[in-house]
Amino acid sequence: MIIDEFDRLQSTRDAELDTIKYLSDYNINCTVIIVGVAESLGDLVRNHESLRRLLTCIPLRRMRDDEFSELIESRLDRASLEIEGPAKLKILR
Repeated sequence: MIIDEFDRLQSTRDAELDTIKYLSDYNINCTVIIVGVAESLGDLVRNHESLRRLLTCIPLRRMRDDEFSELIESRLDRASLEIEGPAKLKILR
């Protein structure tokens, strides 16, 4: 299960975290990936400190423009598509 934009959840965050805790408590074989922007794992799971022992934090840095450009080009090649410079710059920004 992948929960994207987790940092932006407001009304359902506690329910999502309770579900993860439930999965662990009842030994349900499930992988949960939480994607969100925060300074720390604690910031994402505030008020649910017991979950910190269940989770592994994998910090990712923001992609550099050259890396993002290479990613775009490789996917365009796979799809046999081309993109002009101004459009590519707009995507990068």
